[in-house]
Amino acid sequence: MASLWFSNAAYVYLSVSFIQILKAFMPASVYLHGICYGVEGDFSLKKIVVLLIISFGVATASLGEINFSWIGFTFQALGIAAESNRLLLSQKLLQGASFKLNPITTLYYVSPLSASFLSIAWLVLESSDMLGMRIVPCTVAPPADLVRMAGFCFET
Repeated sequence: MASLWFSNAAYVYLSVSFIQILKAFMPASVYLHGICYGVEGDFSLKKIVVLLIISFGVATASLGEINFSWIGFTFQALGIAAESNRLLLSQKLLQGASFKLNPITTLYYVSPLSASFLSIAWLVLESSDMLGMRIVPCTVAPPADLVRMAGFCFET
């Protein structure tokens, strides 16, 4: 939920190509968060070198960004951190010793919760702008459209 919101908010401030460059740091972020959660193994010298190479490459590619924005960078960094946490917590949930969930069952339980939290953020942050621009129609949508919109709640 947070990764989706932060990553999408970064598109307002940063170029698409720069966001793709920053997303290259995702494997390093997942590994570092995995060590903190105890999911990954030991922290060896070989893995440190690989993480430094990835970090150096992302930093080098970031130096040439003309339209750099700290706000956008912060949003993207928070999105990467939230996505790393989501991946690792899902892994712990799916591989837990007490019970086993397959990916579809996990999605069945997580998606409505994600949709509800994103709806709250939408109401607070974006609904007034969208309603003021008349993007959202004020009439009741046909039932087929409501079914299609409900289907989007089950995607991640």
